[in-house]
Amino acid sequence: MFLSNYKEFLNKFLQKINDLGIDVSKYDLDHLGYQASSNEEYDQIKPDVIKIADLMSENMVGGRRVGVFKLHEPLRYKHYVIEAFELIAPKAGQICPSGLDHAEFVIDQKFNEFMARYPEINWDISAVNQPVFPMVKLNFGDNMTAKFHYEPVLKIISKEQNFNK
Repeated sequence: MFLSNYKEFLNKFLQKINDLGIDVSKYDLDHLGYQASSNEEYDQIKPDVIKIADLMSENMVGGRRVGVFKLHEPLRYKHYVIEAFELIAPKAGQICPSGLDHAEFVIDQKFNEFMARYPEINWDISAVNQPVFPMVKLNFGDNMTAKFHYEPVLKIISKEQNFNK
């Protein structure tokens, strides 16, 4: 199942963050992301996700489908309560393994202030100026990325949906 190993994933994920000396203990762990290896796999997994979550949004983002779901029962990991889940299709021509590949935190300070606390880290700032969902990222390799942004994904979707009414 697509979430059966989420605790193992988060163990490795948080170990990588801790190894860099980043303290994420006071931040909300907003959501987990699952990368499908194909559009067909995305379509196969989506009905299973809908059994445990409500589809809140499904849009083309960066040339691929991204479904954002609100879990009926939040995932619990240590002190974190994770209410959302992202299902991501590959971009055209992208070859990627399927599985959990990222988790995202909501931070309470400006990106430059947050990154300045860890100047030795090579931050990926390619998405820092996105108009709707700006973020900074850490790409760990092993198909694992940490993302840091300002607002929970479900709140951003709610604001977008209210704006478009």
